[in-house]
Amino acid sequence: MTQQGFFITGTDTGSGKTAVTAGLLACFRNMGYKPGVMKPIETGVSPDCSSPANSDARFLMEANQETLALSQVCPYQIKTPAAPYQAARLDQREIDIGLILDAFSHIRETRNPMLVEGIGGLMVPICEDYSVVDLVRDTQLPLIVVSPLRLGALNHTLLTLKVAEMEGLLIAGVILNNLENRADDPVMAGMAELIQTFGKVPVLGQFPYLEELSSESIQENLSEIMNGLHLDTQTNWAFP
Repeated sequence: MTQQGFFITGTDTGSGKTAVTAGLLACFRNMGYKPGVMKPIETGVSPDCSSPANSDARFLMEANQETLALSQVCPYQIKTPAAPYQAARLDQREIDIGLILDAFSHIRETRNPMLVEGIGGLMVPICEDYSVVDLVRDTQLPLIVVSPLRLGALNHTLLTLKVAEMEGLLIAGVILNNLENRADDPVMAGMAELIQTFGKVPVLGQFPYLEELSSESIQENLSEIMNGLHLDTQTNWAFP
């Protein structure tokens, strides 16, 4: 299999990127792949006191049964809960993009496909002249946008897709996240068609509602996750 993967971003903070990324990792492992994962930067987490309960990076490592060091999967854990640029300034730290890209290159040597979970949305600043959109470009991974099924998400999704298009990013598609258990709401049920019509990108599927997010709940609902994302037939996915 050729080297592949996805960069997973969200319409905004709280869209459910981590849940979707963990679900995809479990799906790919179930399909016989050995996926790799990165959460290059996470904020609001103390480097000295983190666990799968309060750290997205550690949760993703647990979901992927990852044996690599945390410092490789997540080169930067910053205590202040803010955008990386602001959090680093407040904590008097500097973010080295080269360190992140070196870790990315190292992991993908032995893992495939590679999943990278972003920080907030595409325009979140990481350094003074570098944002998440630049990180997507530097990883050269196609973009997946996680869009929650809730009011206001259509606008946020279309704006995200517009920025990605303007920046010349390769867009794999959108995953709808049933974050609030509203899939049966007729307004929410029409989201996929609207995104495909106005965003002109495929909707890859829908991530199911999970009452509790944990590695156990991901495994318990794996069949539903795979069916919802069409990974049972691999429709719309770039894997052979």
